[in-house]
Amino acid sequence: AFTATAADVSGQAEDGLIITVNNFVLDSVHYHDGLFQYALSLVRGENLITVKAVDPAGNVARLTRTVFLDDVLPTLSVSEPRDGTHLRAATMMVVGSTDVDALVTINDETVDLDHGTFRHSVVGIEGQNAIRIVATDPSGNVATVTITVWVDTATPMLVMASPSKDGEIVKVADYDI
Repeated sequence: AFTATAADVSGQAEDGLIITVNNFVLDSVHYHDGLFQYALSLVRGENLITVKAVDPAGNVARLTRTVFLDDVLPTLSVSEPRDGTHLRAATMMVVGSTDVDALVTINDETVDLDHGTFRHSVVGIEGQNAIRIVATDPSGNVATVTITVWVDTATPMLVMASPSKDGEIVKVADYDI
């Protein structure tokens, strides 16, 4: 299958022929010295390509090929973790879904699919982590989602100035109420 919107139709034929590609007569720019080349626009889905050669006596040679244009990106959604999430642990589960026939990588590591769903453990580092999820369909179309996750495993600093120690006796007069 093609993922570009044009197919390069090329080949060779003896000189002195009339060559057509899908009824377009090739001129000297597209056919010379026994070689022909033509960029044929494709439509999404099935495309029939017919190359015809006619010699001066009227003899005809015809070749056909069927090609498919697949320019649709695979679906890709990530449900966990959400972009911008802050986590207390470095290990996180990345969960999402894509087309059942797609190949998925997370941070360049291939991930197994279960009917289009993936669950994959990723170990982050302290601070900001970019997680890149890529789905590639059999035609080579690529969908990418990048999420940022923050890992913070440190206990926050906390100091209590008053009361200054555990078990301290506090008089009501020491505080404004």
